[in-house]
Amino acid sequence: MITERKSIFHMAVTLVLMLAVALVFVTPVLAAETVTLTAPSDDAWIKQHHPDSNFNGTQMDVTHSLLLPTLETELQAAECCRGDRDGIVMFDLSSIPAGATVTQAVLKLYVKDIAALLAPLTIINGAHRVLADWDEGSTTWNNPGSTPDVHYANTPTDTVTMHGGTGDENQFHEWIVTDDVSAFVSHTAENYGWRIRYEGGTALQGKTVSYCTKEATGTKCCPHPCQAAQLVVTYVETPAPEFPTIIAAIGAMGLSGMTYFIIRKRLHLNMS
Repeated sequence: MITERKSIFHMAVTLVLMLAVALVFVTPVLAAETVTLTAPSDDAWIKQHHPDSNFNGTQMDVTHSLLLPTLETELQAAECCRGDRDGIVMFDLSSIPAGATVTQAVLKLYVKDIAALLAPLTIINGAHRVLADWDEGSTTWNNPGSTPDVHYANTPTDTVTMHGGTGDENQFHEWIVTDDVSAFVSHTAENYGWRIRYEGGTALQGKTVSYCTKEATGTKCCPHPCQAAQLVVTYVETPAPEFPTIIAAIGAMGLSGMTYFIIRKRLHLNMS
């Protein structure tokens, strides 16, 4: 009786091992792939001093004013000194397969100019996930809005430090946005892109970073051609069940059923 039970137990263990080996050999292992989205679907910049105006042109300005935009003083007479300016950019992610696992995502913006008084003092720009829908032809400071954690995440996903007058112009700068893109692809967050904001630094008034937009791609840019923003995404696609896998599963189910039948039959005979 004990010997027979051991035999049945060994049969069950062997069955499980056979199934595990079969699944290992027939399940495909997919390599990581990298796709570069060479232009955003939408890009623009918005201006605190003109909260209902849309700015969709050949550059995207990001700046911060130490002066309140509501004060009308001679010091504020120049447009550069009135209120904040934020950039905003979004990409179409439909080329990334549904269900893919994003392992890295890098937002790249091309800086055409850094206007910082008393260069080479620093300017820090952050990429904040946008929380409300928008499009480049109608977005403004007030549309959809500029309230932190309502219209954009108050905490930046990543920040980049730049220096005026030190060669940081006319090149790409990169923000790591892996968690955001992973959420966009898995549909746990809506894809509304990023808002680029001034985060701090040591530059004085006039600390503006100008980025190229897709409308400026290829145009002359002090002295290099402008390049549109890019999003570089590395992902691993979730493998679909293949025919051998399905056959192995069906076979395992059949073997399991046969084993169950044999066990019941032998136990019945032993009890009778």
